[in-house]
Amino acid sequence: MHDVNVDAADGDDDDDDDDDDDDDDDDDDDDDEMMMMLMMMMMMMMMMMMMMMMMMT
Repeated sequence: MHDVNVDAADGDDDDDDDDDDDDDDDDDDDDDEMMMMLMMMMMMMMMMMMMMMMMMT
């Protein structure tokens, strides 16, 4: 029974985490834009590296 109580406490913690996630959801759009920008930057860097490698040979 003690384990069940611990699980219940964990459940409460999960609920708190969900509340935090809800707060973060407002900022998710900005984060997504930042991730897209980072992905684009990485793609550009990869393309540049590929071009450099092609030029070298």
